This record gives sequence, structure tokens and C-alpha cells, in this order.
Amino acid sequence: MGVVVDAVAETYSIAEADIRPAPPIGVINQEFIRGLATLDDKMIVVLDVDAMMNSGELALTDRITRQSDEGEQG
Repeated sequence: MGVVVDAVAETYSIAEADIRPAPPIGVINQEFIRGLATLDDKMIVVLDVDAMMNSGELALTDRITRQSDEGEQG
């Protein structure tokens, strides 16, 4: 499976030991957050891409998109 994005601003190499548990963040589903890391005085939210890509929410979005595409073609 792959992901297409519009842009990537920066990437970081962060040691597992430097990732701390994240407090609840209201706008992001907690199951998608691995933790927080501090790098060069920046707070980095470390996402769990596997959880995001395998979530039921992603499958639901895909199903809705396919149904929409089929409706436009039919």
C-alpha cells in the first residue's frame, strides 16, 4: 500500500527512547498517535501510520469515495 501526499516539509530521525506518551489531543484520534518527541526546541507529534492506514475509518472513506465515483459514472 502506498500514500500520495501533496508535500513533505521535513522528516526527522527520532530514537524510540526519545518518544514520550502523548496527552489527549482533542482533534486527533489517540489511536493514531505513537507519542511526542522534542527536537531542536520543537514538539513533534509522532503518528502511527500503520494504525491510520489500517483503520476502519480509512476503509469507510475509501468505500464512500468509490460509491461517489460509481454514482458519477452511472
